Amino acid sequence: MSTLRQFLFGYAEEKSVPQELAVYNTSTTSVNNGGRCCLWTVPAGTSYAIFELWGGGASGDGACCCQMGYPSTSGSYGQKALTVEAGQQMTICAAGTTCCRQKGNCQQGYDTYVCRSGNWCARACGGRVMRTECFMYRTCYSCCRMEYCVHGYSGMDFGLGATQASSQLSQYCHDRGNMMVTQNVAQGSPRNGPNGCCAWGGSQGFGLFPGGGGMSAQVFGEPCCCGSPGGGGLVYVVYY
Repeated sequence: MSTLRQFLFGYAEEKSVPQELAVYNTSTTSVNNGGRCCLWTVPAGTSYAIFELWGGGASGDGACCCQMGYPSTSGSYGQKALTVEAGQQMTICAAGTTCCRQKGNCQQGYDTYVCRSGNWCARACGGRVMRTECFMYRTCYSCCRMEYCVHGYSGMDFGLGATQASSQLSQYCHDRGNMMVTQNVAQGSPRNGPNGCCAWGGSQGFGLFPGGGGMSAQVFGEPCCCGSPGGGGLVYVVYY
């Protein structure tokens, strides 16, 4: 009789149970946390490894006067599977978070990557900064914008580019908008930003881990405010 183990990739009866490891900076809500890098040596008895990579999210744009706009994009996502040999070494680096940024001082998301010395690299690129503009929503009822960027990864078997978020006019306040902020493509549904009636910025809209884009600031005559930081990246490895 067949068993469930026979239908699970890597869990055949004659094989050892897969092992796993994750590389990321555990201070997921600290700005500019620097990410995390390590040198992984393939353990004895290991012949196959599968890598999942999440790039870091970009910082939201800052705002002054009466500016508002789109939140910044998430990092990209990818998977890579390959045969390995015991003793081989690979550099694994998960992207760090970004910082709060004033208007025009943009900070793109950092890349996440895995490299085997001399012959192979896989990279999930960081997110891209979107812009705020004065009274961006005044002339339209629905300024929605959602797209999937076709760039954003390399060296993968499968990849999904960075996701750009959406914004639209708020039904609560005249000429003010609210943001729908994307997570990383493989992470889940968008989350709602503020309702558009109030000033917003700083760490309030920190991109969610892993790889979420930061919210952009919005102000309505108040002092300038910085955009929110982007979430850090992650590398998840299964090997057997």
